[in-house]
Amino acid sequence: MAPESLLEQPHTEKVDVYSFGVVMWQVLHWNPDPFKKYLDMGDLNKLIEAICQRQERPEIDADVHPSPRNIIELSWHQESRKRPSFSTILLLLDDALIKAVITDTNAAEFWKRHYGRAESGKTIETTKRHALLVFFPPFLA
Repeated sequence: MAPESLLEQPHTEKVDVYSFGVVMWQVLHWNPDPFKKYLDMGDLNKLIEAICQRQERPEIDADVHPSPRNIIELSWHQESRKRPSFSTILLLLDDALIKAVITDTNAAEFWKRHYGRAESGKTIETTKRHALLVFFPPFLA
């Protein structure tokens, strides 16, 4: 949960953006419970203190591509107003697919120009294969 939710403060859709960042981390790390150590203590106040006061977030593995890493870090920013909107996240995900999958710069530019959401305003469907290549490269190498 986002810090503002844990503190029972007024909040916006940015709590969902925070949750999206945590879920994205979970998918990339095959870990269903990033805050297990606090939950195992049985003390919700310790969890709230860790997330809200100390601003703890799960560690992102070094082998995670910088593009998805950036999306995660932006999504779980402590200040909700600094988290991106979901429309921005879609653009970032589109860019992440291109950067992580297409290593040739000319091919990447071609893809952006003809299929990229940010460049053309088109909505594209990404395949499961594209998503797997971006988010699970160690398993497909």
